[in-house]
Amino acid sequence: MKSFKKKISSSVRKNSGSMFVEIGAGALVTISMMALALNACFAMLAYGINDRACRDAARAAAQQDTFASASNIARIVVSGFNRNASLMGAIQVDNVTYTDFGGNPPQDKSPFVTVTTHANVKMPAPIEFFGHDIFSGSLPVRKTYTFPIVRLNVNTQNG
Repeated sequence: MKSFKKKISSSVRKNSGSMFVEIGAGALVTISMMALALNACFAMLAYGINDRACRDAARAAAQQDTFASASNIARIVVSGFNRNASLMGAIQVDNVTYTDFGGNPPQDKSPFVTVTTHANVKMPAPIEFFGHDIFSGSLPVRKTYTFPIVRLNVNTQNG
């Protein structure tokens, strides 16, 4: 009976060492996956904020009469989205294209405004793989929207 207990305890002892290796490898993989998920979450959050900022800026610019006022209002609208500068870099207007055809567009074309914005997402969890940076520093996010120029003549008189 004594030899049987000794045999069981020695086999348990041998297996317990490999368990620590498995737990360590599993923890390393789990932490890496969590860091990757956190980076993906920040990237998608920044993409959504930049998308809304660009869309709102293009919509506001499309309601202006001149390139100067369209460009100015696009920058003002985008500056309202820069409250989250700690999570991501400030959103900036890259380009505003105001194409109104000099007030006389061709028959098959309509005047339009194109606004392009960009931001740099700061990665919260840098990941290195065998000495190569996979996610570190910042990730650029860029978006472009085009809207038709809308000039509404509102008659304030009744009837």
